[in-house]
Amino acid sequence: RFYQSIDQELFTIEKAIEKVFYQIKAGSLYEDYKISKIQTQNLIAAALKPYSNIFGYKELKINLTGSSYEVLTDEKWSEYILSQLISNAVKYTPQGGQIEISTKLSDNSVTISVKNSGQGIPSQDIGQIFKRGYTSSDNRSGSKATGYGLYLAKKVAEKLGHRLSVDSKLGQYAMFSLTFSQEPTLYQVTKL
Repeated sequence: RFYQSIDQELFTIEKAIEKVFYQIKAGSLYEDYKISKIQTQNLIAAALKPYSNIFGYKELKINLTGSSYEVLTDEKWSEYILSQLISNAVKYTPQGGQIEISTKLSDNSVTISVKNSGQGIPSQDIGQIFKRGYTSSDNRSGSKATGYGLYLAKKVAEKLGHRLSVDSKLGQYAMFSLTFSQEPTLYQVTKL
């Protein structure tokens, strides 16, 4: 139990430092990205890896569904976005709960969704959740919320030509979806 507490604190510090680093770099994203073809399963695996101990400590079940698809994106920044979604899912899923990560292909897009069991997001927060500095009206994360993780994830997704959205049912789940267009965007064309 002692080592678990130390491990969790070190993880929290590491993620906080990473968030500051990405926040600084996001201002000059156009200088720090490389668009290439990436498999969605590789993005998901890389984003999940840092959370393996936390999944064990909280006894969280993870369910991965869907196939792997090739998307055009910046690998590092897309991993960052998925990491933010997974971080929130882990934070807001109760002990012994479940997180589902699904990948779906539709006509012109591929979507990776991260859905967690738990209390969900109050309806009055849905429209505000991606705003800078915004934290839940229900104080869902206590004093650890900064309101910058989802804001920065949304900002980066938009700069890459991707779409980040949220769906929730209070008392049941919250689901965040990152959608990659299969059609070339301005960012993809200029960096290929």
